[in-house]
Amino acid sequence: MILRHLLNMLVALECDAWVGTRGSNWDRMVDELRCVWVDKCNGPYVEAGPYKNWQNYNW
Repeated sequence: MILRHLLNMLVALECDAWVGTRGSNWDRMVDELRCVWVDKCNGPYVEAGPYKNWQNYNW
């Protein structure tokens, strides 16, 4: 199960654009890793969650 989740993360990091919610810890981790690990921070990230989930997002 862990390997499946890690594989999903690696596939997500290959994408050029993301749709997610920053209220999710998984999406936050992918958002951080795409800036640090694969240098795709300039790619678009579309927030799908409500404003209250990301209003204090300051990573």
